[in-house]
Amino acid sequence: MKLSIEIHELAKLEAALKTVADEAARESVAEEQINVLRAIAEQNFRSPTLRPAPWPPLAASTIAGFSGARRKAELRRQKQAAKRGKPRPDPRPLIDNGVLARSLDVQNVTDLGAELVSTTDYAGYHQFGSVKRPGRPPARPFVPVTGAWGSELQPTPAAEKRMLRAGKAALRAAAERAGFAIEG
Repeated sequence: MKLSIEIHELAKLEAALKTVADEAARESVAEEQINVLRAIAEQNFRSPTLRPAPWPPLAASTIAGFSGARRKAELRRQKQAAKRGKPRPDPRPLIDNGVLARSLDVQNVTDLGAELVSTTDYAGYHQFGSVKRPGRPPARPFVPVTGAWGSELQPTPAAEKRMLRAGKAALRAAAERAGFAIEG
C-alpha cells in the first residue's frame, strides 16, 4: 500500500511555502506532515480516537485463528464485558504480532510532498477492504484519510489540522535557520 500526500492539499501553507521557503525547507515541511500522518496511523492501532471510521468487530473465525495468548486475552475481555452486561469491542483488532503497525515508512520526500508506504502486501485490504470480495476482510482504516482505493485521498479534518500545525512548525524552524524571525 502506498499513500501519496501532496502539500498542496493544505492550501493555507502552500502560499507561504512558495514565497519564503527554498526546496529544502519545503521538503522538511512535507516530511513533517507525512510523519504526523504516520504517527496518527500507528496510534490508531491502539486507540479508536482518530480513526477515519469505526472498525467492525472481529468474526468468530478470526478469533479462532489467533495465537494462544491473544485468544486467551480476547476470551478474558469477552467475559469481563459479559459481567458488566454490555459489549466491549476489541479496540485493537488489527494487532496480532504488530507487523502491520511497524510496516509504515515515509518515502520519496520532495518539495511537493511525500509518500506513506507499508511494506506489507495486506495493508491496503485492511485500510480499504477487499474489492473482489466485499466485506472480506471489512475495511478497518488506520491511516487517517478519506477516499476509496485508487482514488485521490484526503486527510481527515483532525489529521489535516495536525499536519498543518506540523508544517507551520517546520516552516518556522527553516526560516529561523535561514536567519528570519517569525512571530505568531
